[in-house]
Amino acid sequence: MKQGKKILIILVILLVIVFFIVGFMNSQILSEIRIKIKPEVKEKSDMTLNQEEKLLDYKLKVISQGKGYLLGTKINTSAQEWLIFPVKELIPWNKAQEIQIIEEDPLKNDLLDKIQITGENSSGTSYDCQIFTTRSFDGGLIWFFNTPIGKAIFLGIMIGIICSILFFFFDKN
Repeated sequence: MKQGKKILIILVILLVIVFFIVGFMNSQILSEIRIKIKPEVKEKSDMTLNQEEKLLDYKLKVISQGKGYLLGTKINTSAQEWLIFPVKELIPWNKAQEIQIIEEDPLKNDLLDKIQITGENSSGTSYDCQIFTTRSFDGGLIWFFNTPIGKAIFLGIMIGIICSILFFFFDKN
């Protein structure tokens, strides 16, 4: 029975190691997104009588796993230079699918461009996009527990811990 305890403890330790390695490998989350209008595209302007509000109000939305995350709005701004949108939500890099650039308007919001995320630098019809990432333990945990293998490894760890406790209390050897 002593040999069984050792094997069980080794298996639990190996599962915990796998848990941390896999979680770390998938812990990249979005930290910042920058957009800029392409040089060959003429930037639109608001149809307003007020000259101070002629520039567009840019709203950015990230689509990840079918859910939309609003990153904020830059009011009366030109996209001739990079517009920076910090990401406050935990959005896993490998699950982000699309960036939507929206012109916010009191009457009706207009979709200016959709950019499929293909890498750190992606382009749409009218806009270029730069995506910055960072590592986050929480992001790795979210990814890990949203996968079947992650749930199975966690279940294995829990069963191993429970069995170790039972061996400790009920084994008289």
